[in-house]
Amino acid sequence: MRCGWSIPYSALPSTKTPQEMLMPQSLVRRSLVASSALGLILAAVVAGCGSTEPSDSASDDDLTTKNLTATSFGLADKEIALTLDDGPGPRTVELAEWLAENKVPATFFMVGKNAKADPASVKKVAELSNANNGLFIIGNHSMTHTTPLPKQGVSGSIDEIANADAILKDSIALAQKVGYPSPIAFFRPPYGAFTSLGAANVAKVNENASAGRYTGPVFWDIGGELTATTSADWACWGKVTMDRCIDGYVAEAKLRKRGVMLAHDVHSKTVDMLTGKGTANGRSLIKELRAAGYKFVSLRAHEAAVQNFGNQSQQLASNAEVTIDAAVNNLGGGRVIVDVRTAGDATIKVSFDQNPPNASFRGDKQIDVTLAPGQHFVTVSAIGANNAVVKQERYTFIVAADIAQNGVEANGTDNAVCVKFDLLKVGSQFNLFHGKLDCGAAGAQQVPGTTECYRFKATLSASRNPQLVGASEWSTELDMTYASDPSDKSKVGFQIDARTGEMENGRRFNWKIGTTSRPDATFQVTSSDCNAGIWRGTIRYASGSSEEFLYKRAQ
Repeated sequence: MRCGWSIPYSALPSTKTPQEMLMPQSLVRRSLVASSALGLILAAVVAGCGSTEPSDSASDDDLTTKNLTATSFGLADKEIALTLDDGPGPRTVELAEWLAENKVPATFFMVGKNAKADPASVKKVAELSNANNGLFIIGNHSMTHTTPLPKQGVSGSIDEIANADAILKDSIALAQKVGYPSPIAFFRPPYGAFTSLGAANVAKVNENASAGRYTGPVFWDIGGELTATTSADWACWGKVTMDRCIDGYVAEAKLRKRGVMLAHDVHSKTVDMLTGKGTANGRSLIKELRAAGYKFVSLRAHEAAVQNFGNQSQQLASNAEVTIDAAVNNLGGGRVIVDVRTAGDATIKVSFDQNPPNASFRGDKQIDVTLAPGQHFVTVSAIGANNAVVKQERYTFIVAADIAQNGVEANGTDNAVCVKFDLLKVGSQFNLFHGKLDCGAAGAQQVPGTTECYRFKATLSASRNPQLVGASEWSTELDMTYASDPSDKSKVGFQIDARTGEMENGRRFNWKIGTTSRPDATFQVTSSDCNAGIWRGTIRYASGSSEEFLYKRAQ
């Protein structure tokens, strides 16, 4: 989603320092609802970008948002529902053909922009499903898979779901034309982040853009966290061998006993891991799990349970006397702080992923934990009379994974020319120009190699190596300084699609003027020239003001 407005540079004061030019005119209260924090680099869409921002209050009733987990599908022990995110990719059809040959059901959660670019692959998956009695389901995984939906507010969320729906709805129905009484549309948001919009805002999303017909968000039980004994699909291809990845998936399946498995068909090594193709020893995760007695089933293997949940008969009873408001702060290095604030007479329990609660208390509390790389969720539950759950909130976030400098993620042939590891590693230099001017204006600085001029220039130096935050998605973090004020210690972070070189979003943070902290400024990129190492866009502030910027790799 792009904001449909901007404030011209001429509307901004001309006497301010570069630090003040990146400072909002007024401060706004920051919402305490959680979002999917991708390390420290994901941008928040500022007020004014959507007609309605995420509410400051948490969801009134968690299950009004239809959070489907394994138990909601009626899965029995040793039943696994395979889900594949972010496609279609270069090997999606190859994988679908192998799955069909081996009678492995799967749900393909497709990204609208990828489906639009490769309609033949989407059609082939649907056709293979029909030829195999409804073996595959196609789901909606948003249009662009960039900023988490809670950060985009109601308007942005509607755009993301509706635009993908317009591309995918016929294929969603076609894939379930055979073998089912009627199609069901399933939804998984990017990064699993959705419920922190709050129940009122989720209801608004459901009222628009065909979102009301979607069942979801569909979360996962297996494949979301990289530890010594579990695996996170997208993180496996950094410093982790394929053997360890397969071992982690098998160990986690045995630990969970059943569940929804997360993988990414856009990733070539995922295809190799699942099928055994291209691996040195021919190991196939699918075959190993089957040999261990596990059965792969469709999300709709237990139709009555899915229909029952779709009718919302499993909703938690709402309790107006209890409120839950939480913020998830991802501090990097795996350290996460969950700041929980509650009102009402109830015991609060907090648990991470599928683990037992690690905190039980009344009132407010901060929970400080260190987690392994992967996609995580934290569940905050209010326990009322008779030990019953009267309210529950779930917040989803990602802990980034390190990239192996000599691995396929760093040097893969699919990587764009401007997203090679060596170009982004610690110490790499970039320049940020902002406050666009006519080149004849006083104080104008011309960008080398262009005819463009800007008032201010900052120097950026990569402060850590790039990290994985999703399939083919990298995050960068840089120190930002001005020659006019070397005391400035703010940082800038960007998320980049390694396949295209597109800078998806970014923000300036840790930003102070003197001892006064300033709200984050966010970057929205409007154009990219990967070969030249130039990205252009708009910087936006909490006050609603904005200005053009040019970000350029230093020569």
